[in-house]
Amino acid sequence: MNIKKLNENVLKFRHTKKGMDELVKDISLYVYTILHNKYKMNDDERGDFFCTYYPRIPGLITRFEYFGTPFDGYLSNSISWNIKAYRSAQSKVRSFQVASYKEPFYLVTPEVDFTDFPQKPLRISESAREVLRLEKKEELLSDTIKQRILYIYLIESNYVDERLKDAIIRITGYKRKWLDSCSEKLKAKMERRLDRIKTIRNRKNDAFFKFHILQEKLFFAENEKEKEELREKVIILRTRIDKMNKAIAKSPTRPTHKDIADVLGTPRGSVDSGIYYFKSSFKEILDNEVVKKSA
Repeated sequence: MNIKKLNENVLKFRHTKKGMDELVKDISLYVYTILHNKYKMNDDERGDFFCTYYPRIPGLITRFEYFGTPFDGYLSNSISWNIKAYRSAQSKVRSFQVASYKEPFYLVTPEVDFTDFPQKPLRISESAREVLRLEKKEELLSDTIKQRILYIYLIESNYVDERLKDAIIRITGYKRKWLDSCSEKLKAKMERRLDRIKTIRNRKNDAFFKFHILQEKLFFAENEKEKEELREKVIILRTRIDKMNKAIAKSPTRPTHKDIADVLGTPRGSVDSGIYYFKSSFKEILDNEVVKKSA
């Protein structure tokens, strides 16, 4: 696979909006090859991972924006993050299997299908009903309350399981496909933000390495003029490292209110006030419950 050609084709598509199918095929071939060559996956792992990753490829192409880093770098970061999530999930499955049997799982034929647990629908607590202003029927939710539930859901969308998502869909009436679309857009925003954080961390590590070298040179320097020059370089480098540390600390690792407002096309103030209302309402109710129990 010619990486340079791939990058050129992606940039060309960004301008012409033509050739998506061929581009997806080329990227799919590249991804499938790199899974074996770089990540040493066997055929089963490659097939399993690729089936989950393939639907993301068109979105990666349309979301890509060139800021100096070519598409193959953006793609490699995306693959790396998704492989970490995949291997983490596989590790949890294996751990569950080992814990489920007295003998090693690979020596035992399971009698129960552990993937098919009967799951009861989630019930809404009395505290939540009070905040949501629910009576007997869940259909009585106002549009304002539905929007506030949506804001909370989107902040935690990467960590929400299917049962909770089903419950949210049931009480709000939002379409699953639309909710998933919003979640994917937020996830793409977070991926780009995490990529930037990673870049800053790499630069900080390089600067930190240079900082120690300069300090060592300063320690052994004998010429006063040379010492003064080294001190100035150390101060500049320390200031740069401090700025990068602050930039990393300020970078949110979850969707911000602004991210949600951008994805939904609503004013940020609506998101701010909606989330504030929910948090303050729950806090007030829970504080009252604590007072009643202690009385």
